[in-house]
Amino acid sequence: MLKSHRMFLPLPRRSKHLTGSILLVLFLFFVVYTWRPLLARSDVRPTARGVATALALSEPSAWLRIAKQPEFLEAQWPEERKGQLKQQAALGTTQFPTTAAPIIPVVVFAFNRGDHLRRTIDSVLSSASYSPSLHPIFISQDGDDSAVTEVIESYGQKIHHLRYHWPGKPKKEVKLPAEYLQPPWIELPPESRPPPITPYLKIAGHYEFALTEMMDYVDGHNRWDRLIMLEDDMDVAPDFFSYFRKMSPFFDTDPSLYCVSAWNDHGQKPFVSDATALYRTECFPGLGWMWSRERWNELKDWMPGWWDDWLREPTQRKGRSCVYPEVSRVYTFGAEGTSTGWFFAPWLTSMQLNEENVDWDAVDVGYLHQDLYDDLLKDQLRSAIRIDGVGEAKRAIDRDLAGRMDRPLDVDERLIEYGDLADLTSLMMTARLLYEHKAGVPRTSYRGVVHFRYRGIRIWMVPKSFARGPG
Repeated sequence: MLKSHRMFLPLPRRSKHLTGSILLVLFLFFVVYTWRPLLARSDVRPTARGVATALALSEPSAWLRIAKQPEFLEAQWPEERKGQLKQQAALGTTQFPTTAAPIIPVVVFAFNRGDHLRRTIDSVLSSASYSPSLHPIFISQDGDDSAVTEVIESYGQKIHHLRYHWPGKPKKEVKLPAEYLQPPWIELPPESRPPPITPYLKIAGHYEFALTEMMDYVDGHNRWDRLIMLEDDMDVAPDFFSYFRKMSPFFDTDPSLYCVSAWNDHGQKPFVSDATALYRTECFPGLGWMWSRERWNELKDWMPGWWDDWLREPTQRKGRSCVYPEVSRVYTFGAEGTSTGWFFAPWLTSMQLNEENVDWDAVDVGYLHQDLYDDLLKDQLRSAIRIDGVGEAKRAIDRDLAGRMDRPLDVDERLIEYGDLADLTSLMMTARLLYEHKAGVPRTSYRGVVHFRYRGIRIWMVPKSFARGPG
């Protein structure tokens, strides 16, 4: 009987456990299948909304992200945040896909030329080296010109929109260029007077705004460390973006690099021929250029006027130099602008835009590191033939090329020595080069050396003080 009692005693307990397990499974089944449709609904996120509200009021970039969620009501945001959206936010999506290659956005600065802007955007989008995932396009609009806004909105999600409003006065004292410190300009004929001051103040403020937004605030700004800048009157070359991608790592390996530019001030058709040739210059070129976050962080105490001349000053440049191509990767077609077209007719209309889609992955550009570049430059100058004057240099090249259809590799380059800046200016005028110097530095010059091509052969203009070495 004891055995029988022990044998039947566990049965009631096992039955109770089994019943409880069945009830638990049924309960979980009910919970999952009852709440799953609710969880799947995109508009049932009370917790996320509460968290997002807290983030939005404390961190601008988070607010930019959440403000684009369609379920958010504008009335929930404080009035100052609404104004901040209009002044500083990127209008449109800024969600960028994850890519293996570095993201390098391009910012196009626009004001009141809608037709110019459309041509520029179309040129960027049609460039053979353009990649939407690697190069998101931002249009930074100064003001509320309706034609410009309409152009921007017509591209939908292909581009992102920033809007800038000039506060009406610079935030600190402006250093005027020398031409504005001369006797009253009213005594001069209109064609000789410098442009008004205010547009230059607005442009400088616009650049500071866009750089600040792109590097410090725009949603996704932590995804990039480089930035390409264009203006709203530029065509770009097929290899525009692949060129910048190739040069981007130099910022990390060469502290002497100041910027990378797509523009050659002496890039007129008669003076260029080699689409793969790259050089260094101590005169900031601008007009389609790439900067690094490190340079921005160093120089974000921005000058509120004539920003490009400010970047050329020795205090900011600190002995560094920019890389630029022999054949420009941008072409500016805006005959009228802030400078009232001073330089367009004589210099810019004959600029050569590169039409070749260079495979930059196959091009060795290691020689551009400063130490290697300096040695290479000395070697090139050492092998050039000294000659007196631009005219004689051209005649000598003509003699060497006489009867030859193509430029042979064995034709010697020519070298002209000069004494001071006045001598160089005279040489550049004779050669029909742009002879306007910046901060005492000739355009495209490096260590005082300026060069151009004549019939494909380089002519070097070199200061007598330049150390060429033996030979």
